[in-house]
Amino acid sequence: MSPSKRLKLLLPAVPALIAAVILFLVGASRNELACDRAGGACTYRDGILGDGRTFPITDVREFRFSGDHGKGGADGEVALIFTNGDDERFGYADEDEAKATYERARGFLAGQGSVYRYQRAARTWMHVLAAGMLLGSLGMMVSALRAKPEVLTDAAARRKHNNRFATFACIVCTLMIGGTITTCVTNKNPGTLVLDCQAGCKVGGTACEAGTKREMTLDSGTHTIEMSGAEQKVVIADGETTSFVCQ
Repeated sequence: MSPSKRLKLLLPAVPALIAAVILFLVGASRNELACDRAGGACTYRDGILGDGRTFPITDVREFRFSGDHGKGGADGEVALIFTNGDDERFGYADEDEAKATYERARGFLAGQGSVYRYQRAARTWMHVLAAGMLLGSLGMMVSALRAKPEVLTDAAARRKHNNRFATFACIVCTLMIGGTITTCVTNKNPGTLVLDCQAGCKVGGTACEAGTKREMTLDSGTHTIEMSGAEQKVVIADGETTSFVCQ
């Protein structure tokens, strides 16, 4: 088979390969904010390379919540506003989760807790789709490179070649869809709860004695903090650190 004819078979694999690379890079992009009151500084990272920007906590004037009510539902995000008027965005999620992120950030700025950390949950489903598209493009390449010369000249051979590729593509698509559904359903990144126990309290059977501090890893969702004569609900978000003072 001439190089030009083989190239025609290879061309359909190029868009799938480019899409797989783009999807993987987007899935790997970072969006996080980490503040440590003891160190007096915060670090903000955003983008594929995750370049960091470190600044004093005193440079933060406030946090603002903004919501967007569209046809697909209500979403929201948090804006970190600097004293010079600049801003950085983080915490984009559905409205309830974005509001919870905003409340934790605002509480930290008001003096609650010693650390604050937000990290966007891993978008594993994008990596699963990227892997499926990569396999599909590689399958097209192998099929084109192994195609016999009569594929482009004989109708029966061409149909056999196309049917073989169609079967492979269906298998890859099935695995992609199944993998995406599985990761969307099961992918839960635990969050961190930091307790400053000025008074004794307990979370899910784990006690924190008065005068101590305790850090624990919890599944995302709502958890109950039991204190003397009272209970307090806290929301743990995927990959985030939540601080709470027991008093």
